[in-house]
Amino acid sequence: MKKIQFLSKVGLITLWILCLLYEPAQAQTRDPYTGIWEGSFMNDFRTAILFDLQDDGGYAGKILMYSGDNQIQNDEITRISLENGQASFYIAAKETAFSGTFDESKSELSGKFIFPDKSEHPLVVRKVEKEDSGGSPGSSGSAESSNMPVLKKELGKKIPLDELKSDFQYLINKLREYHPRLYSYTSVDTFDEKVSATFSSLEADMSLEEFYREIAPLVAFVKCSHTSIRLPAEYWNSISEQGNFLPLDLFIQGNRIFSLSYYGPEEAGLVPGVEITSINHRPASEIIEELLSMVPAEGTSQTTKYQEINRDFHNYFYFLDRSGSFEIQFTSSSVPHKLVLEACRYSQLKRDAISGHSSPVHYSLDTDPKVGVLKVESFGIRDMDGYFALLDSVFSELEEKGIPFLVLDLRDNSGGHPIFAAQLFSYLTDHEFTYFKRNPEVEDFEPLYHPMQANPLAFKGKVFVVVNGACLSTTGHLISLLKYHTDAIFVGEQPGSSFSCNDFSTKVTLPHTGIEVNIPRTSFVTDVSGFQEGVAFPLDYPVQQTVKDRMDGADPYMTRIYGIINENLSHP
Repeated sequence: MKKIQFLSKVGLITLWILCLLYEPAQAQTRDPYTGIWEGSFMNDFRTAILFDLQDDGGYAGKILMYSGDNQIQNDEITRISLENGQASFYIAAKETAFSGTFDESKSELSGKFIFPDKSEHPLVVRKVEKEDSGGSPGSSGSAESSNMPVLKKELGKKIPLDELKSDFQYLINKLREYHPRLYSYTSVDTFDEKVSATFSSLEADMSLEEFYREIAPLVAFVKCSHTSIRLPAEYWNSISEQGNFLPLDLFIQGNRIFSLSYYGPEEAGLVPGVEITSINHRPASEIIEELLSMVPAEGTSQTTKYQEINRDFHNYFYFLDRSGSFEIQFTSSSVPHKLVLEACRYSQLKRDAISGHSSPVHYSLDTDPKVGVLKVESFGIRDMDGYFALLDSVFSELEEKGIPFLVLDLRDNSGGHPIFAAQLFSYLTDHEFTYFKRNPEVEDFEPLYHPMQANPLAFKGKVFVVVNGACLSTTGHLISLLKYHTDAIFVGEQPGSSFSCNDFSTKVTLPHTGIEVNIPRTSFVTDVSGFQEGVAFPLDYPVQQTVKDRMDGADPYMTRIYGIINENLSHP
């Protein structure tokens, strides 16, 4: 299997991280060191280290990692030494050691991993003070959906105003402390005015949902797709089991809402495609405006917001309306109708089907016309060697069969590790390139700051790149490189990210509410020129999915590409 030399160091790092599987472990606080220590490692990998005291006086433990919503690690740790404020342990499965120091209060552990290649990588974790829920982190009383320690709160319980204000101030302080470009899209004065207005809106005790609804627009106001908040996983589990959800699948297009399906007994006239004009007397345009205000997105991107709401409408709408029933006004054949629907539970909602592919990267070949289609759903690759082998196989076949067209489908790819995007790009360019402009704060990406060579199997035909508003982070970086270095044709809607974004994030938990905040700590910029923040990405063929496309299961993006290809073949 061919490998480019520049991958060696980062390849080892990535392999160490991405071949992990996360699961819960028991830990009980019996001395200052035992318990759960949580923080962030490298590029937004939430990390938990669990120490437990054994009957013989020694320690046992595990290290856990979590990437976004994906569980990615569970490794036993051995050779544990915790004494005199010092910590060390060994991860046999990764041949990796850790050495660190506790602070005086035994509330923070800072140190470094020493990888098999002798490279060193910092980690800071903090002690998690978990409320007693009648069980250990791995018991039925904990958050099974994320397996991360959380604060348990009674559903709908009001939180004292002074605690809400304290958490709000804590949030603002952490944003100002960590965020590298808090004022990229707004002035200091404008941001401070938004902070002041949000603080003033906190006038009484609130539930977690109500507090979330108040602060979410402020977080989104930062205009950074990596700056986000979420309810504690355990609390969200309670919402899923007990909360009231709108029993409709909806599709938002512009300032209009359309029905796709209904969960419940048949209702006359409520068929797919009808336009919903109001819900509980709230106009559709007002609902859409409120939902958009809650969704983080990069800069001025609106496509990201629409993609996110259409992907997860029920969750966002829950924060606007948790009624036991919903009065729906809609139009069918230009005639207004009204009906009342009873709320349903989250489990009754039809969720998106899980991809049947074992890998986030899959390839197909159409023979008439000859078109290779490479779909990359994520750069969160868990099988590094398998990924490299697949790329070699795909591009070998494209070359051997003389395929003239390649469709690179990046839709809904929210990112991952940049080394995998860099490896893919090496097959799509015919000359040397540098992935990132140097970021002295992140030495782990050193190979990406130097020139890299095109792969000998680099594709020589015409490349079509399919993008939408859910293309974020690493995917945006790749898109900018493709635009700058190649003559690829871009089809779709505005990507959610491009040449620059913030990341290397840390997770902060608000002390009283347990709301989790993701805050980036540095910025990554690709080694390109000609791009400007806030300026729309130059698409060659804009395409937007409509409610009819959604109902018919049509793919207007691919239809447009095949139309272009057939036209070129007919009139070369």
